Order: sequence, then structure tokens, then C-alpha cells
Amino acid sequence: MIDKDPKKIARGILRNAAQKEPPTDLARILAYLRIHHERPWHLSQDVWEGLGRSARGRTRFKTAGKPSGPSGRWKLAHEIAHHVLHGAVPHLRAGTWETHELEYEADLLAAELLMPDPWLARAVKKAESEHQPLDLEDLARTFQVGRQEMEKRLRQLDLLRGEVLGRM
Repeated sequence: MIDKDPKKIARGILRNAAQKEPPTDLARILAYLRIHHERPWHLSQDVWEGLGRSARGRTRFKTAGKPSGPSGRWKLAHEIAHHVLHGAVPHLRAGTWETHELEYEADLLAAELLMPDPWLARAVKKAESEHQPLDLEDLARTFQVGRQEMEKRLRQLDLLRGEVLGRM
């Protein structure tokens, strides 16, 4: 049985990829998992697209370049999570409950990779010890994620109570 505890999986990946503080270096995560994100220069685009998993056991993601900004980082972490949890084999995405469960699981692991609860708890504790209000924008910049993802994660971990004022 494959372990599907996102916290445990993420902690193992982060530890083995030498990630100890934010922001998570997704390039190191990809390297640890032996996942290629970019097309090697010596392969033409059609050959590259014909490859899924090479003989050496490496998986390749097709994207339109490097992820940029918080949304690109989230998408890449989400796809890494699919690879780790559901294998490199693509699933048919019909409107079934299984699809929603796969996406939910991938979102949970992506959140654990980009915003691990010990790192967030430490950041919140630091802000409290300095008697500063929790600055959602600053935390999102520190972890290089979007504001909405940060707010959702803080609420998920019960580290953010009440309403957050400001722009959405």
C-alpha cells in the first residue's frame, strides 16, 4: 500500500532535497525526484513529446517554460504532487468524484511542499513574538506563493482566525 499522508510524504521529499526554510526550491525537488522539467537541447520537440518516461526512470513534464511567479510555482508543485501520489501515468479527467479526489490530494501535497506546516508555524510564532500583526502579503512573498493560497493554508492549519482585511 502506498502511503498517501501528504505531511509525511512532503517532509520526506523536503528533507531528502535539503529544504529547510522557505521558499521551497522546486528545482531541487525536481532533481531529487529525478523529474526533468525542460526539454534537453539535443532532442527535437517532436521526439521530446513522444517521450513519457525514459529508460533511466526519469519522468518529464511538458510546460511552456519555467514556472514564473506564485501561480507558476503552485501549478508546478501541483503537477509534482500528481506524479508522486498518482504516478507518471496521466488519468482521464472526467467529471467524476475520483477526479476531484485526485485534484484534492494533489492540492494538499502541493501545499505541504510549498508551505509546510512547521515552517508556517515558525513564521507565525516569530511574528507573534515580535508583537507584529500577521502580514499575509509578507508571508506569501516569503514562501513565494499567492495570497489566496497562503490564506487558505493558514486557515487549514488553524493559524489564521477571523477575517482578513485588505484587498483580495
